[in-house]
Amino acid sequence: MHRCLILLALVSPALAGPATQPDSDVAATCVVLELTDGTNLAGNTLLKTVRLIAPYGRLEVRFDGVALIEFEADREQVRLTMSNGDRLSGVLDMGEIVLETADGRQTVKTVKLARLARIPPQAARFEARLVHGRVQGERTDFVKDLPDDLAAGLKRETRTLSTFNSSVDQRHVEAPWLYPVAGKGEIPRVLREADRICYPIWGTWRLRWADGWLYSDENGNRFRGPEAKHPHYETVVDYYIVSLVGGDG
Repeated sequence: MHRCLILLALVSPALAGPATQPDSDVAATCVVLELTDGTNLAGNTLLKTVRLIAPYGRLEVRFDGVALIEFEADREQVRLTMSNGDRLSGVLDMGEIVLETADGRQTVKTVKLARLARIPPQAARFEARLVHGRVQGERTDFVKDLPDDLAAGLKRETRTLSTFNSSVDQRHVEAPWLYPVAGKGEIPRVLREADRICYPIWGTWRLRWADGWLYSDENGNRFRGPEAKHPHYETVVDYYIVSLVGGDG
């Protein structure tokens, strides 16, 4: 099965068809690529359009309307999340993506790509320092080891969820920021909200159990505090905040 034609042809403008702009008129867009080995690359790309081979035909989508591209678990399909919240799925048929990074030009084979997200330029510092874990088969995201000179003055936010008298199903409805997947437990990850991006800070995922506070790593494993002993009273996660309407904070 072909691997999706979703991302565009940087080196062949003709593939985009007559509706696309010439390369000289395309502004660079800041994006982050998450690779299958867990590493991240943040930089600028000249992607113009996104093409999908969908079940109902071929689609050509302007890249400036796309917020996120990610492979499904089976690696056969990709899913587009649009800036307005709409979603599209299809098959990807593209060999590589060219990215201009702080370390120079990087060419990434799409077989190594897990997801691509549009980000504001000020968010690149966070995306390059994300670590990813797995909890119940789902990806977690945390900013780890952000240098003090970058962290200084950044806006932080603490989110708290009371878990004492609620079920996992209730928490998914009431607090999707911590329970984003129905039927599964806590999965802290980057929150892309209407006017900002919230980045979980590694080492701040803490759960208050009967014997005290337990601190979890990106895989949900305890690295500080007592063993979990029921009941579970609450969970707290701290975030760095990147505003999309006027810079950081």
